[in-house]
Amino acid sequence: MMGEYDAAFPGYGFAQHKGYATRQHLQRLREFGPCDIHRRSFAPVAQAHLPLPEQSARLHLESKGYRIVATNFRTRAGEIDIVAQQDDELVFVEVKTRRGESFGRADESITHARAERLAEVAEEFMQSRSDGQYHSGTAWRIDLVCLNLDWRGKLLSVNHIEHAVKL
Repeated sequence: MMGEYDAAFPGYGFAQHKGYATRQHLQRLREFGPCDIHRRSFAPVAQAHLPLPEQSARLHLESKGYRIVATNFRTRAGEIDIVAQQDDELVFVEVKTRRGESFGRADESITHARAERLAEVAEEFMQSRSDGQYHSGTAWRIDLVCLNLDWRGKLLSVNHIEHAVKL
């Protein structure tokens, strides 16, 4: 199995050190950052100071003039990664990260059921605002921000799809 990981994530040397916290493993982790198979509970991975996908997406949106209203808004129905405002429209943003397309493209990851849950969370967000700033007449949409990474986790591109979910 580690040989397969070594082929999928070259540079980490998984075939030699088996992923244990050896000096070589820790050096590669510092050099390349965590990859998909690293346990996020492993202290050196948790302490890696790499931008999280939501942070990269947030910076991208802010650079396009969006104002961030909330992040990681959770309800029983699900979670919205970023809530932003563009002019008079409220924008609910789903952030997806991909390293290659072996598991499909990020924009293919929003199923009909997921789209319905996102819409439900969006409506709950607007209802939860006690200040009455958002109401049933507030214009809103659901966008998708796709972050494409190389095998080391370096950001290659950001693809922002407006109106990604049609309701």
